[in-house]
Order: sequence, then C-alpha cells, then structure tokens
Amino acid sequence: MFKVIRNEPKGLGKSESGSVAIEFAFIASIVAVLLTGIIDVGILIYKRNDMTTAVQAGSQYFMVGGRDAAAAREVVLVSWNDRTEESTVDINRMCYCDGVEAPCTQNCPDGSLPVSYQQISATAVYRGIFRDYSYTFADDIRIR
Repeated sequence: MFKVIRNEPKGLGKSESGSVAIEFAFIASIVAVLLTGIIDVGILIYKRNDMTTAVQAGSQYFMVGGRDAAAAREVVLVSWNDRTEESTVDINRMCYCDGVEAPCTQNCPDGSLPVSYQQISATAVYRGIFRDYSYTFADDIRIR
C-alpha cells in the first residue's frame, strides 16, 4: 500500500549531535557571563542604596536638631549594614556669607550670622566579580 521513504544523509554529516552540543556551549557561556554581570551590577546597586540610606539617616539626625558631628557619624555607621573596612564617612561644617565661603566663628561683613551647613559624605569600594567599583554619596544639611 504505502511505502515509507526515508531521506537519510549519506556519508559525512550523518549525525549532528556533536554540533548541537558545541552550539549550546557557546550560547551557555555567553548567557553565564551576562547573568554574572547582571548579578554583579545588582549587588553594586544594593550596596550603594544601603550607603545612601545610612547617609540620609545621619542627615535626619541634624534635621531634628542634633549638633554633634561625632554622634551623626555614629548614626551613619550604625545604619550602614554592608559597610566594608575601607569605607569612609566624613562630616564637614561649612559656612557662607552671601554665597561665599566664610569662617563659621565670625559674623558676615553685614553683621548677620553666616549660613551654616553640615555635609555628610560617604565613600566605599565594591570589589566586584569583573572589576572594582568606587562610589560616593554626599548630603548637605542647612543648620539653623
């Protein structure tokens, strides 16, 4: 009745099972590198967000009336969950008279008090899988 006809390749190239494995190896290695890079960047974003939140906690200390820079630094350090040994936190007081930096211990030339700011800055290094990333965040708070 019906005759089944099979078209089978003859000679070389009869089996393609090896070429599929090689193609998979190429694609899998590219996908693995991309996935590793995405995870690396995700960890960097998490660590930077953690640092930013800690600096903002120190800013909140000043905004609710705190005056001690050492206490504000301690608030930042306690709030920073993924801080590394090489991370730094700096708090600097700056004063301005008419937009020009001035000493904080003297009145402005017009007799008014200088506008005072506290700047909290933090710096950290993330040792990633492919490279190291240095990141910094700073926040300025006006003191009344």
